[in-house]
Amino acid sequence: MATNRLQKQLQPSYIKLFNSISKLPGGLLFLINLRQDLLEFIKTELEKDYLLAFSPSPRKGLSGVDLGNFLIKRVVKELQAKVPSIKTFVTLSPIPNFREWLETNLNLNRELFLPKEVEAIRTLVPYSSAPVNNVFSLYLEREHIYQPNTEKIIKPILSRLCSRYLLLEKRRNFALDPVCNFHSRNGASLHNINWKADLSEKGFQQSYGLMVNYNYQISEIEKNNQLYLLRGTIDVMKPVQDCLVWAVQKSKL
Repeated sequence: MATNRLQKQLQPSYIKLFNSISKLPGGLLFLINLRQDLLEFIKTELEKDYLLAFSPSPRKGLSGVDLGNFLIKRVVKELQAKVPSIKTFVTLSPIPNFREWLETNLNLNRELFLPKEVEAIRTLVPYSSAPVNNVFSLYLEREHIYQPNTEKIIKPILSRLCSRYLLLEKRRNFALDPVCNFHSRNGASLHNINWKADLSEKGFQQSYGLMVNYNYQISEIEKNNQLYLLRGTIDVMKPVQDCLVWAVQKSKL
């Protein structure tokens, strides 16, 4: 049986992890399919110098399981050993609670905007005296946000607010965002925030279509892991993306 062969190979190194996953519904099939998917992906990526992986939200059923070391650090090292031409390992990850966080703060009338952003938002409704938070909320709706005249104003503001959420909003000194916390714990560097990356209904409901890249640099994984666990520091790739600059500067204060 394939499941028995896989169990025999995984148990020496990952007995606790294997037991935890195998008890979940479909756990064994997940492990088998994971191996098959990786091998198939490697086969089609041999000529490239990067590997892009889609990063799902950590599932509640895996709470407490060190899935990162199994799926990321170990896999990255093994893939690089088998396919030396791959130099860059980067995810395209969701930001599952960003919209909820932003809407909550807008509804509470928190001061979220820089002075220049307030001026820009006011240009959307020049003759209105409505609170700036209300105006911004209105133009975040799908029918407005991607209109050319609106998008050029909303995009930089929303992207900066996303950088604040990812880098500055914390729970017990760790990232409030569960996916950012997951990758930071495993030594990744935050790389880019991507506009219009997921325009599905789910993607828009989670984060207005924004997604983020996390980069796993082999030589930096251990250092980033320790900085995050000891200080709550989230590493950001250089050169720093424009929309991340403000949050990076704030994080150093």
